[in-house]
Amino acid sequence: MSGFIDKMLKYRRFVIVFFAILAIICIILSSGVSVNYTMSDYLPDSAKSTIALNTMSEEYDSDVPNARIMIEDVTLVEALAFKEELENVDGVESVTWLDDSQNTAQPIETMDQDAVETYYQDGNALYTVTLNTEKQIYAVAQIKELTDKELSMTGDAISTVASTEATESEIKIVMVMAVIVIVVILVLTTTSYIEPIIFLLSIGIAILINRGTNIIFGEISFVSNAAGPILQLAVSMDYSIFLMDRFNTYLIDYDSPEIAMCQAMIKSFSSISASALTTIIGFAALLLMEFKLGQDLGLVMSKAICISLITVFTFLPCLIVELHEWILKYEHRGFIPSFEKFSNLVTKVKYPMIVIFLILAIPSYFLKNQNTFYYGSSHILGEGTNYYEETQKIEDIFGKSNQMVLMLPLDSTAKEVELSHSLRQLSYVKDIVSYVDSAGASIPKEYLDENTLSQLDSDHYTRFVITVTTDYEGDEAFHAVNEIEKNSCFLL
Repeated sequence: MSGFIDKMLKYRRFVIVFFAILAIICIILSSGVSVNYTMSDYLPDSAKSTIALNTMSEEYDSDVPNARIMIEDVTLVEALAFKEELENVDGVESVTWLDDSQNTAQPIETMDQDAVETYYQDGNALYTVTLNTEKQIYAVAQIKELTDKELSMTGDAISTVASTEATESEIKIVMVMAVIVIVVILVLTTTSYIEPIIFLLSIGIAILINRGTNIIFGEISFVSNAAGPILQLAVSMDYSIFLMDRFNTYLIDYDSPEIAMCQAMIKSFSSISASALTTIIGFAALLLMEFKLGQDLGLVMSKAICISLITVFTFLPCLIVELHEWILKYEHRGFIPSFEKFSNLVTKVKYPMIVIFLILAIPSYFLKNQNTFYYGSSHILGEGTNYYEETQKIEDIFGKSNQMVLMLPLDSTAKEVELSHSLRQLSYVKDIVSYVDSAGASIPKEYLDENTLSQLDSDHYTRFVITVTTDYEGDEAFHAVNEIEKNSCFLL
């Protein structure tokens, strides 16, 4: 091993240039890595919802409704005209409004008031929209240009677009803040102003290489894209610090920085490798998750730690030896005070502290089960964001609303009517758009507009777009799903 290290350090400038060129190439490659912001794409293949989504994709041209759009201060005529404009936007697959379940040619007072209040209140019109997931960013931008009137938008597609825009801008701010904090910590804990620069250069190169080599996956999740660099920085920085500490120790015994670095690498290889291997195994364990988001993060981060380890044992030693004179030139006194008194105190109270922590562990174990976890994208953007404010505005007028799509085999129109009636008895069901609700069971399908019919009936299935007054997730939403499934069982 020492022979390899000697040659590497001898040609250290070549190694430094090689890594610099590799980093530049990876910066270019990283622009070709697609980032997926759609959480449903990471559901297990065996999940009921995944099977249903795949079946629906095969049977219908349009996807599940994934956005609610409200326009303010419009008449019924203006609302109908705006619906047509929405339908013409590239990326908008379907738009559902009051006219899909009610005859808007008749006076509004004679319509089903529950349906009216679902889509139109006090001059505010609310549309249920299906956006193409591949064009949703472009579609949202185009929708905002359609009118000068006040628009508010919410839903999975809108939160995905908002998350995309927010993540791309905020991750840069987060990285800058993280680097500043780390620099301050490193300056306080090291003995040279050059050491923090060396550490950041080393880990920065590793991060760039990891981001560029993500192209082998073709596509990664937004979680891996956003959290990956921060996690890699936090988890693998100590490898560099440990190697530098060993180098400084052996530098006391050896006049040559090359020899000191060789000894430092040999002596620290097992401990640093063991630490890295433990971390890699931890991230690799995520590959066992059925939820594919864990698999995605596990692959990206396992590769990241491997790259950091390689960088620490190749690029970093060459950089340290090359800049050794600069390290000595810019040495400073230690800023961290001695912790001798504190360590003595800890030693004296070690047994009581063990007892205290063991006692605290018992209630903590039970309290952890009281945590509430959110799995959807609706809670990613919190208070203070435009998405949150627009969602609140819509919910203040129309209340909470969630669209569910119930897809059933084509069987009997009479049963579909019975199911629609049964579902409307549920307190949280606000409106239903289906063939039997929109056209009526007595109207032959051949008399209906082909485009309208194709959104409701396929060759093998019919579907109900059900608007419910529940949140996107939570106990109430889960109960609603189970109850709707129970009501529809007689058709299966």
